[in-house]
Amino acid sequence: MNKNLEIELRKPIWLALSEFYLDTELESADYDRIAQVLKASGLSIGQLKEIDRFEVFSVLKANLLSVAGVWTGFDEAWLYAICTKSYLKKDKPLLRLKNKIYHLFLRKMTKDHWFEIKKRIEHKPKDSGLD
Repeated sequence: MNKNLEIELRKPIWLALSEFYLDTELESADYDRIAQVLKASGLSIGQLKEIDRFEVFSVLKANLLSVAGVWTGFDEAWLYAICTKSYLKKDKPLLRLKNKIYHLFLRKMTKDHWFEIKKRIEHKPKDSGLD
């Protein structure tokens, strides 16, 4: 697939995942909205986690470590630009190694978010029997 097209398809994913890195608590409605965006992408949980780890986490992790981090939302133009840079460099071995090391120590920051997202994406409504 064309890199420009892939970047365009990733933008809603990047924006949705960026909420994991805000200095605020996500509520059930937030998780529902994020899960809807991620599910609409058609990507697997594994692919989405890969995007998070190497394209979003790698550039936004510092916000969670900051005493006064961003809590209202990241500027979309800035987010798209920085995630695009990360996307274009994500296959460089040294950067992947560095990111994996950071992720080993900081993955607990997004573990609960992924639990909530996975639960919502994989949820299949029960048959009400009213058909």
